[in-house]
Parts: sequence; C-alpha cells; structure tokens
Amino acid sequence: MVSKKKLDTRRTELLDLFKLADKHPEQAQQAIQQVINPPYSRKLADNITESSINNLSDPYLENYYNDWLYKIWNYAEKIKQ
Repeated sequence: MVSKKKLDTRRTELLDLFKLADKHPEQAQQAIQQVINPPYSRKLADNITESSINNLSDPYLENYYNDWLYKIWNYAEKIKQ
C-alpha cells in the first residue's frame, strides 16, 4: 500500500501535468514520456478536469496512476490540435 503522502504527491503531479497540458501540451507530453512510454493517440480524449483529478479516491489513484498519465497525455494531444 502506498502512503498517504505519496498519494498526495501523485495527485499534485497529475494536477500540475494537467495544467501544463492546457498551456504547453508538448512539454506535458515530454514530462509524461519520462515516466511511461508514449500511449496511442485516440481521436476522443477523456473529458478530464481538475475536479475529476481532485476527486480520485486514494485506492483508485494508487492503482490507476499510469492510466491517468495516459489520459493527460491524450488531453495534451487534443489541445495541440
């Protein structure tokens, strides 16, 4: 099990990446690609918001952190277009 502090750090990282993707999508994608391999691009990005990231439950955040990195990467791809 991941500590509460680590989960809070992950949530902050996701929020920071989401905000970066809004203003500088390429930089956000580069930062994400340092953690995970580039995901496939999808035509429709997930509808994610700061609120949806803030409302993630701790177990969900622990188990699906990389999935959220993929979602933010695709969000940045959508912003670039």
